[in-house]
Amino acid sequence: MFLSFYSIFTAILCVTVFIKIISLLRKRMLYLQHFSLDTLLFLLLLCVLRLLFPLELPYTVILNSKKIMPAFQNFFQKPLFLSDHVHIAPAHLLTTAWITGAAVLLIRRIWEYQTLKHVLFMFPVSNNKHLYHLLTKAGLQRPKKNVKIIVHKSITTPASIGCIHPIILMPDIYFEDDELLGIFIHEAAHIQLNHHLVKLFIELICICFWWNPFFKDLFSETAYALEMHADQTVCKKLNQEQQRKYLHVIIKIFMHRDQKDFSSVFTCSFLEHADSIALKQRFQMILEDHYHSKNNSLSGIAVLAFCIFMLSYSFIPQPYSEPRTTDYGYIDTSTNQNFYYIKAENGFDLYEYPNRFLDHIDAKKDCLPWLQIYKNMEDMKRKWKKNY
Repeated sequence: MFLSFYSIFTAILCVTVFIKIISLLRKRMLYLQHFSLDTLLFLLLLCVLRLLFPLELPYTVILNSKKIMPAFQNFFQKPLFLSDHVHIAPAHLLTTAWITGAAVLLIRRIWEYQTLKHVLFMFPVSNNKHLYHLLTKAGLQRPKKNVKIIVHKSITTPASIGCIHPIILMPDIYFEDDELLGIFIHEAAHIQLNHHLVKLFIELICICFWWNPFFKDLFSETAYALEMHADQTVCKKLNQEQQRKYLHVIIKIFMHRDQKDFSSVFTCSFLEHADSIALKQRFQMILEDHYHSKNNSLSGIAVLAFCIFMLSYSFIPQPYSEPRTTDYGYIDTSTNQNFYYIKAENGFDLYEYPNRFLDHIDAKKDCLPWLQIYKNMEDMKRKWKKNY
């Protein structure tokens, strides 16, 4: 069990395929109806685990590529600039660009977080006791987790930020008590289930692999799954009439929100996805009571997904290469007579007696003159027996 460049490459390739499959499945309501939200969250978890453990396992099979991958390897390793002490190849430039891009994005996210903290610090904290009473009713307000509520006209959709010192952001519009209760249960679920940390961790993965455009879907699908996870908590705590008011809140916020909002990788917004397909799906999941439905095939799907996950470790493509003489350590061919050459179609093959292949020589001028050259293996055996 070890790590290599090609095991990491295989992990990225597998996760890219997994992400596209998850995205296609999530958009189909039929999948969520039959296999519930839990399987979607489990598939996303497997994607993260595949990236965190890009290893070669004992049963991994190496797929040797003799044409395509060696050509890419030679291209990336071919020197663009070569001197006595400096060797620059395309691989070095790409690695530098990879690290630089990740560093720039990380600094940008830190700057965005500091800006967001500065803006929130300027907003006054609400002293409305009724809001905190409803927050307590939602099951969040506890002595060890003192939550602050900020109500401001610049905020267009409810959101929450922070796990240690949580803050709930609210738009300055009128909500009924049942509507506020639904919002607070939703945001309480984000805080209690540490959805902010999940989003932040997925964002760090996306920063590390910023050059892969498909990883944006990993963040997008995770954020949407967390929204439905919060909706699931709401449906468990509200009755049917309150759930309908909760859906009315979604419409009200959708009509009120705009593109300039506090939604970011650091917040869990009430409307992460405001497109019509996502909203229709959230409505269907609640109205058709799919969050409460149980499916006996859930465990079977989880087992199948885990088997596919383990199957992704069964192969690793690598460029094919012939062994070199240096791979066998130092060989003193000047005095040892147990070495010989066999003529080949495009040069000579160096062997150690009786038939251990060591290296291939392209031209006769590179052959050691004191070693015997045979036409073929049969010729070697015949003359060897005659002399020894």
